[in-house]
Amino acid sequence: MPLQPIFICALGGALLIPYIFLRCKGRLLTGLFIKAAISSLFMATAAASLFFGSAERSLLHIGILLGLLFGLFGDIFLDQKDIYPQHKEPYMFAGFISFAVGHIFYLAGLYAAYGLTWGLLPATGIAALIGVGSIFASKPMRLEFGRFKAIVGAYGALLTFMVAACFAYYLKTKSPQAFMMGIGGVLFFLSDLVLSGTYFGEGKTRPIDYALNYLLYYGAQFTIALSIALD
Repeated sequence: MPLQPIFICALGGALLIPYIFLRCKGRLLTGLFIKAAISSLFMATAAASLFFGSAERSLLHIGILLGLLFGLFGDIFLDQKDIYPQHKEPYMFAGFISFAVGHIFYLAGLYAAYGLTWGLLPATGIAALIGVGSIFASKPMRLEFGRFKAIVGAYGALLTFMVAACFAYYLKTKSPQAFMMGIGGVLFFLSDLVLSGTYFGEGKTRPIDYALNYLLYYGAQFTIALSIALD
């Protein structure tokens, strides 16, 4: 893997430390600028991976770049809900939709690169179970989704399908790109589990919760961005 995208990724990791500190201190507006910079760096990591990597340019790379771009949009929307709490719900819906569109682009890129595979059938079943299960598990997990119940279920199913599809394509093609995207997807899934407690639960807004969420989330985005550099 070339050093240029790794260097950019490391710079993003370094900026993550002051961002988490500012977020935990409630300095939301200053933190937003740093967060936008970090998100721009995972886009820059993807661009450097594409430019300096040895992998041949493909529709999969376009799908990854577009997926990351909508992740950047989702970042910005979700931070607005804390800066403008009177418009909290519209910004949350916009964030969910932006990330969902990003996952669709990841899937479109994988399909364009590798076509169909029988592994997508169990992936669909797993995604449906997770989507429905996330709604019915809300009470045992002491989560209150309210008006977000439908979109939480749909988003959970889509994210699960994206992760399972990455590994299904890896089993079909042995593509390191698909495998690394799957690892990024797992980190995404774990980040969203933490985030669901922060958004919809009680007592889950401790500094450790914020720190864990952002470490997992940016770990996911930078991992997916670096996957472009692989053959």
